[in-house]
Parts: sequence; C-alpha cells; structure tokens
Amino acid sequence: MAEWFFRKKSKVEVERDPGWDEYFTSNRSTEESLVREAIQNSLDAHAKCESLVSQSSPALVRIYYSGKAKPLNKAAYAKYLAGAAEHYVAEDCKIGDLPDGDCPFVAIEDFNTTGLTGHIDWDYTNIKKKPPYYRFFWSENQSEKGDGTRGRWGIGKVVFPIASKLRSFFAYSIREFDEPREILCGKALLSFHTVDNTRYTPDGWWGLLSSGDARPETDLSAIAEFKQAFNLSRTTEPGLSVVVPYVKDLDWNEIQRVLVENYMVSFVRGELQVELENGDGDKVVYDSAHLENIERFLADLSVQDPESKKLLQAFQMICEGMTSPLTFPLNLYPGECPAWQDKVFEESTLAAIREELDKTEADGETGKPVTIVVPMRVAEKKAKRDKLGEFKVVIRRSAGTVARPWFYRAGLYINRVRPHPVANFVSVVLIDGAVSDMLNQAEPPSHSEWRVNTGEFKEIYKYPGEHIDFVVKAVRRLVDRIDETEKALDRSTLKNIFFVSRAKSLATLRKGKGAGKGFGQGGAKDSQESGGANEKDQPPNFEEMESKPKPYTIYPVKDGDDSGIAIKANIKNFKPFDLKVSFFYETLSGKVKFDENDFSFKKKGSLSVSWEPVELPVEFPAANRLRVRVTEATKDFKLTVRGFDANRDLRVIPHSEELKEEADGAEL
Repeated sequence: MAEWFFRKKSKVEVERDPGWDEYFTSNRSTEESLVREAIQNSLDAHAKCESLVSQSSPALVRIYYSGKAKPLNKAAYAKYLAGAAEHYVAEDCKIGDLPDGDCPFVAIEDFNTTGLTGHIDWDYTNIKKKPPYYRFFWSENQSEKGDGTRGRWGIGKVVFPIASKLRSFFAYSIREFDEPREILCGKALLSFHTVDNTRYTPDGWWGLLSSGDARPETDLSAIAEFKQAFNLSRTTEPGLSVVVPYVKDLDWNEIQRVLVENYMVSFVRGELQVELENGDGDKVVYDSAHLENIERFLADLSVQDPESKKLLQAFQMICEGMTSPLTFPLNLYPGECPAWQDKVFEESTLAAIREELDKTEADGETGKPVTIVVPMRVAEKKAKRDKLGEFKVVIRRSAGTVARPWFYRAGLYINRVRPHPVANFVSVVLIDGAVSDMLNQAEPPSHSEWRVNTGEFKEIYKYPGEHIDFVVKAVRRLVDRIDETEKALDRSTLKNIFFVSRAKSLATLRKGKGAGKGFGQGGAKDSQESGGANEKDQPPNFEEMESKPKPYTIYPVKDGDDSGIAIKANIKNFKPFDLKVSFFYETLSGKVKFDENDFSFKKKGSLSVSWEPVELPVEFPAANRLRVRVTEATKDFKLTVRGFDANRDLRVIPHSEELKEEADGAEL
C-alpha cells in the first residue's frame, strides 16, 4: 500500500532549505504561479510529443478547481496522509496543525503529450540524457528542454507543492511508450525537520518503498480510486494529471485572467486549448474556435477593472493582426551589433505604415493594426556565423491610451519586461525562432523578464545588453519614426511645419524688418505690450538662440483640417526647464503674422490645449503664446495644441531656460 516516506538526514549533510516558494511567489499570486508554470510545461511537452496525431492537434489542458463547493471529504483524504501527518505538523515545517475540514483541490491535466515516460526502476545516475519521469520526480534546477521551449530551468514544478497548504502534490500519468503504462506518485517539499528526535530532509515521496528504492503506485484499482476521488477525466489518453490537495484559496476570475493574459497568443495561434471547470458547475473553453469566450470575459472584466481594457485591446489587436495582410518588413541593420539605425527604415515603408495606421474602422475611433517584421542577428561568441531571426510588432493607434507593449516569447507572456509606456498606441511584440531561443537564455526561473546577468547569457552572446535592448525598445523606436519625433530640427525649429516646400536661409530671414528683437516680439497683441512693433514683425535673432541640445522636442500632429503641434521633454540627461512658445502664421513673403481673428489661446473654442499622462501648469501670457514649467515630476508629459488651419503655414518659435531650482509651489 502506498504511503509517504521521508529520508533521514545524514550527519555530514548540510541543511539547506529549498526557499523556492519565496522566489516563485514574490509579487505573484498563487493563480499566476500555477497557471503559468503548469501550462508552460504542457506546451513544451506537447512540442516534444512524437505522435503525429498529437502534433496535429493543440496542447489540451483541463483545469478543475473544486473550491469549497465540492472538496474531497476529510475522511476520504485520510488515507493519503499515511506516513506524513507527523512530518506535516513538525515545528520546523511551519505548516502548523493539519488543515481542519474537507480537502479543496485543483487538478491540472494535459493531453496530446507523452506523459512521464522512462523506466521506473532504472538507475539514471550515470545516464546523461534522463527521461521525463526521472526529471519530474528526482531532479530540480536541471532541464533538458531544447531551443524553442518556454521553460529551461527545470524547477517550475515546485509551484505545485507551494500552492498546497500541505506543501504536497500527486502526479498520475499514462505513458505513451513505457510499461507500466499507468503510474501514480506524490511529492512533498517541506523543510529540514525533526520527528521523534530524528532529523529528516525536506523531500517526501508518496508511493511504494522496496529494498530502499522508491517506486510509484501501479495497482490499477488504487489508481481508479484516486481518479474518482479527485475528479480526473483521463481514461486511456497519454499525458500527466497533477493534483494539489488542500490548495490555497483560488479566485475563479483570477484563474481566467491569468490564463488569458499569459497565453492569449497561443490560443489565437491554435496551439493551446484549455477547459476550465469548477465545483460550482461553471465551465468554459478557451481555444482558437472559442475566441469569443476570451473577448466576452475580458469585456466583462474591463467593466470591473478599467486597467483590463488594455488587455482587451491587445487581444483584439492580436486577433486582427495575425490574420491581416498588412505586414511590413524593415531592413536588417548593418553590422553584428543590433541597433536602431536609419538604414533599418525605408521612407516608403514608413509612409505605407502611417497610411494604414491612420485608417479608421467604421466607428471612427480605432485605427487598423499593422504587423511590422523586424529582422535581427543573433551573434554568439563561439558560433562560426550569426543566426538570422526576426520578431514581429503588431501595433495600432489608440487615441488617449498610454500603455506599455506586451511581449510574448514562444507564446508566453513575459510579464515583467517594463519599457516606458507609449502614448496613443497599443502594441504587442511576438518573438519566436532564433530570437526566442536567445532571450530564453536571459530569463530567470520565473520566465518573467530578461536580464543580462542571467545564467551564462553574457558568456554566450557577443552583445548581450544590445540584444535585449533592441527588442525591448522596439516599439518606442518604431513610434518615434512613425510619428517623426526623432527627426532633427533645424535652428528655425519647424519653420515650415505644414506642407511647405519653400525654404529660406537664416541669412535671408535675418534681413527682415524687426530681426534681432528677441523672443516674443512678433504679433499685434504682443507688439502693444512691448511698445511699437507691428504685426509684420520677424522672428527673433537666431544667433541668440541656444546652440546646445534642446531639452524638448516639437513635432506636428494632423487630423483632417485640424492641425497642431505636440511637445515632449527629451528625457536623456533631463534637467528641469521653463519653456515659452509663440505661434504665427507665415505669409507668402516668408514673414510671420499673428491675428486674434485667426487663433487665440484666450478666445474660447479657437485653440485646444491638452496634456497626458501628467498635469502641467500651463500659462498663456499672450494670445499667441504659452508657457510651461517642466520638472522631474512632470518630465513624461506630452502637451498637444490643436486648432490651427492646416492650409496655412505655421511658424513655431520656442525658447527654453534651465531651472536652477525645482522648489514645490514656485511660480512660473
């Protein structure tokens, strides 16, 4: 009869508690840990399945959560405590008393996989390539998963005992190739602990012990009883079923949210099908044939949690982007080291991207998504030649949205990659192939981010930091070029901002009447205040303007006949500054003109000024001038001025001064 066994600690054995629970659950919910790791392993197992029938079908995962509605009766679970009760309550284990009451549990089953194959009675000590059975039960922090997989560290399975109040789990498997075909085992992950003055190691084993060797339960009647007790659906199909007894409280909606967020790309691609069921009788299927279930769930979730609207937007864009013919390839950067150089972009490609992004759907609110293919070299130190890969950026305009890109590597959401958010765009980065294999090496066991110092990443690749940055900063670089915020401005700063082919030299401009009068000397209203200049006054003497890099960027925005400009701070080497901007229309002679009948900040409905995502203190010292103070707290701003006539040439004259102090409450 199967029961729990714990090994006695030897005198020369160092006590080293596992501590994996703190690593996996730091800033992560139990739902996220379980769902991410379990399905990640199932997808990888499916990819290695040799059955042609299985390979032609998606990985199938069933998740059943009994909750408090249908837990296993406490008396029925008692037989699965045999040999472990005194270990669970040992003071060093920190479990405390045994859970009182019936046993809530979660069962996670995968199909279209081969199960835990491998002989159960072989000694694999000196065998280099170890089978799944051995790796799952008898090794940690070791993995033989190859390129293209989502996991690599071989420790993701520890999330199962971590999710249990008893720090234990059971595994039932039907193996595709090996005998005995059905096996049932259990594992516990406690701490070094003492029972009756005897010290024991953390790892416990549920099964049979024969001549010192641990073997799984293979009795079919005992297995059938276990399957019925824990509501398993597996009959004859190969695969793995994991049961977590006395599972920590799980939230049904959170299970679905984590599932959709982390694997929506795999659902859309048809790589994954998940059946969810709980003790209350709720059932739902998520796969490529039931994408409406995902959209409905996210729409309902967005009502309760406005932040989830971004997830809904990302899902809808993935659905459209993966089936859309609007795909635009970029050029491969020259040289080995990845960099966003001008040669990556073709102006004709950028123009086509802008044209498609600016098209709107029937509701007039949402632009069309486009897919941008980014080629990339993967340069390894010891490789004779670089690998050539690519990743895709699916992007669409979304006015008013401020969101970070979503990164999916091999269909798994890498949820701790946190580049700066991008305004007015929703984007998803899809990474597969050689680029995915490379970034996999940069992920810690949680597979949640990319770090240069992970494992041997720095030792393998020639440009480790540049490899990561090229992918992480892709959306920002693309948006900069799409919206032309990175274009170098000449010293006349947007002299011909709206479709003006005429260009005048600075020398010519300086010949005009009124040149050299300084900032803000042009315009009728301003002329009265300064004492005598008329509405034909020229721009200031450009020689007086700053020659050092400007702390701001100004670029045009256009929507039909409604045109304007946007202003952002240049974050690199940022220092607080005071910015003044004057606006004029240009005449046919090249001179500037201001008339309040054309536009005015002080005239209601003439111009509109908006900012995001932070509020700015904006003043309007004259009808054609604005003034803004930019501090460390507001440097991520984007200020937009709209309402200018798109058929007239607009001259924008800025001037900035560095703020020596950034005192709260200081006046402009």
